[in-house]
Amino acid sequence: MINASVVSSLLSKKFAQSATSINKNVLIPSIREQEVANHLAELLNSIIDSHSFLIETETSLDHVLNEIEQDDANEPDDSGLDSNFNETGDDDDSAFLQKFSLDYMKQVIEYYDEKDPLTGQRRRSSKSVKHRFRRVKHSIYLSRFRSYIEKGGTQQQKMEILNNYVYHKFEHAWELFLPVHDLDLRRWALNKAQEELINDFVASEKWLLNFKIKYTIGSRKVTKNHFFKAPNIVVSCSSSGKLTTSLVKYWRDCVLLPSISSHRTLLISDCWSGQGDHTGVYDDIRNLRRLEIPKHTTNQIQPFDVFYNNQHKYIARCIYDRVPLDELDVNLSERNNIIRCQSLIYNQLCAPIFQLILKYAWHASGYTDDHPGHFLSVKEACFTFDNVALGGNCCESSPFICCRGGGAILI
Repeated sequence: MINASVVSSLLSKKFAQSATSINKNVLIPSIREQEVANHLAELLNSIIDSHSFLIETETSLDHVLNEIEQDDANEPDDSGLDSNFNETGDDDDSAFLQKFSLDYMKQVIEYYDEKDPLTGQRRRSSKSVKHRFRRVKHSIYLSRFRSYIEKGGTQQQKMEILNNYVYHKFEHAWELFLPVHDLDLRRWALNKAQEELINDFVASEKWLLNFKIKYTIGSRKVTKNHFFKAPNIVVSCSSSGKLTTSLVKYWRDCVLLPSISSHRTLLISDCWSGQGDHTGVYDDIRNLRRLEIPKHTTNQIQPFDVFYNNQHKYIARCIYDRVPLDELDVNLSERNNIIRCQSLIYNQLCAPIFQLILKYAWHASGYTDDHPGHFLSVKEACFTFDNVALGGNCCESSPFICCRGGGAILI
C-alpha cells in the first residue's frame, strides 16, 4: 500500500533542491502556500483511497512568468469580426474628458441643474458654474459632461471596466483550481459588454490576445488519464524494467510487512544478490527468518514454481484465450486490464477452497511431511458448471468462470 508520509517526504526532498526553494529563505508559510499544501494533501488522500483514477488531457489558462506561449502569440488577428468597434472609442472628446473624474463632472452638472423650488427655473447660470468650478473654462464643458454621464463613461473607460471584470473572474477561478479556457474569457467579456452597453464589442481574437498579453495569461496542458487501482495489487515501476534492491525494499514495505504483522515468518527467496543477507534488506524485521534458495533449484523447492504458479497461469490463459475466441472488444495489453486480470486471479485464489493448493505447494517442495489431502484444482473449481445454476441477471451470454468466493457465474 502507498504510505502518504513517504510520498510527502520524497516530494519535500525533490523540491528542497529546486532553485526557487534555495533562493527563497522563508520559514513561515504564506496563506497561499498553506492552501496549496491542503489541496495536495486532499489529492494524495484521494489517490491512496481510490480504486481508480481518471486523468484526461486538456489545455487550461494560467499565469505565466515571462510572456505567453508561442502558440498564443501566433493567434490570427481576427479584428475583422468587430471592424466597427474601436477599443479607445470614436468620441473626439475622449482625451479631453480623461482630465476630469466622473464624480467631478457629476458635481458640476448637479450644481448647474439645481432649480428654484418656487419658480422651477435653474438657480445658476453657466457663468456662476465657471466661477464655482475653476476648471470649467467654457459653457460647452457642461454639454460634454452631461453627454459623458448619460453614456456612463468613455469607451476606453468602459473597456477598462470590462477587462478588470474578466480578469477578476479569471483570478477567482484560478484560486479555486478550476480550469479556464479562451471561450470562458470571451463569454465573460460579452456578458460585461452587454451590461456596460458596449454594443459593437464581440470579443474578437485580437481582443483576447491583447487581454492575455496584458495580464500575462498563457496556456498550460493538463493531462488526465484513467488509472485503475486494485485494492489487492501493489503496482510499481522501474526505469529498466528489471528487479532492483530499491524495488525489493518497496515490496518489503508495501507487501511483506502489512501481510505478516508481528507473526513469526519464514521467508524463502531467490539467491539474487540484490536481496541477499549482505544487503540488510530484512535485518530490521522481527520474527522473520529468511532462507535462500540455491542457484538452479527454484523449480524444485520454490513452492510457487513447483505448483502454485501453474494454477495462477491457468486462469490467465483462459482469460486471454476467451477474448479472441469470442471476439470481445477488450485490449488485454492495456495497463488497466493487466491489473484487473491479476486482481481477479488473486481474488479467486484467496478463496478458502484453494487453501489446500497452497499447502500442497509447500508439501510438494519438501517443506512439510503430511499431504494436505484431496483438493480441487483451479480448472475443476472455476471452469466446471455442472452443479451451478445460472440465476438472476448476472449472465446475459455464455458463462465463463465460476466465482469461488460466492459461487456466482462471471461472464
